[in-house]
Amino acid sequence: TFTASPATGWDFISFGGGIDCTDGPCTWTAGTSSASATALFKEQKTLTLVITGKGSVTANKDSLTTVEGSSVRACNAAKATGPTTCTFTYYAGTSVSFTAAADSTWRFDAWGNACTGEATTTCSVTMDDDKTVSATFVKTYVLTTSASIGGSVKTVDGSGNAVAGIDCTSAGGAGCSKVYDVN
Repeated sequence: TFTASPATGWDFISFGGGIDCTDGPCTWTAGTSSASATALFKEQKTLTLVITGKGSVTANKDSLTTVEGSSVRACNAAKATGPTTCTFTYYAGTSVSFTAAADSTWRFDAWGNACTGEATTTCSVTMDDDKTVSATFVKTYVLTTSASIGGSVKTVDGSGNAVAGIDCTSAGGAGCSKVYDVN
C-alpha cells in the first residue's frame, strides 16, 4: 500500500503509469508482475479579489483546471464602506477572466493590481504566480431637470461658463438628466 502526499502549495492529481489509482492509498500486490506509478501533482496559485464600493466581479476559467471544482465564481460587495475580499485557488497556468457589474446607482470605475490599465469591465490574468485583482465601483447620483417653454437649463462651472453635462432647452416639459459621481 502506498499514498501520495503533495507539498504545501501543490495538489495531488492522480497516479500515472501501470497502476490505476486516483485517490490513495493505493494497493499493489507483489508477485504477479512489476509495476510503476508516477504521482502527478499540480501547483496551486492564490487569487485575491478586492472590491471597493457596491458591485460584483465574476471570475470565469477553464473548468478543467480548477482546484475547487467550479468554473464560475462570484465575489459580491454589498457594502459601500471598506473593501470586500474574496480568495480563490487556481492551478498554475490557468487563465482567469473577470467581469465587473455595478449595483444600481453605482458604476464600475477601474481595475487595479494585476488588471491595472484595463479600460473595460473585463480583464484577464494568467495564474503564473499568486495575484491580486482589485475592482473599484463609485456611487453615482442622477440630476434630472426640465425647462418650461422659453428657457433652458445648462450645467455651468463656478464662473458661470457652460460645461459638459445637462443642456436642456425648452422642450415642452421633457426632462433632461445626467449621472454624476459622488466626490
